[in-house]
Amino acid sequence: MDEQKIPIAHLFVIEDDDEERVLLLSELKANGKGIDVRFFSDVYELIDLYKTHQQHSLPSLILLNAIMPKMDIGQAIDLIKGVQELRTVPLVVMIAAKSEKKFMRLKNLNVSGYVKKPIKLQILKRFLGIR
Repeated sequence: MDEQKIPIAHLFVIEDDDEERVLLLSELKANGKGIDVRFFSDVYELIDLYKTHQQHSLPSLILLNAIMPKMDIGQAIDLIKGVQELRTVPLVVMIAAKSEKKFMRLKNLNVSGYVKKPIKLQILKRFLGIR
């Protein structure tokens, strides 16, 4: 009988770029044992998950791409924080290195932090509270 592995962290990633998804997934597969990841192509997809009123496990952390189609970063954060179940989940914004200066002025947003892409596993583990 196979022993089922229990994830030590559940990570939700809102990222519309397939290449960025592949980079993060390969980093997690190589070095992120125990981190369960679920991708969403936009904020609405995540919100719809919780609108169904079914039981869903809460993520340990939500990573949000800073530049998403359909809305700006402030709107995306407001929508996520507007979901009762997600209000207390740490939210980290992913910023492309070339866009860093543009988004550093948005430090007053209701987020737990910012991280540059491509994301390094050690930084991600710090946000997740994993050694």
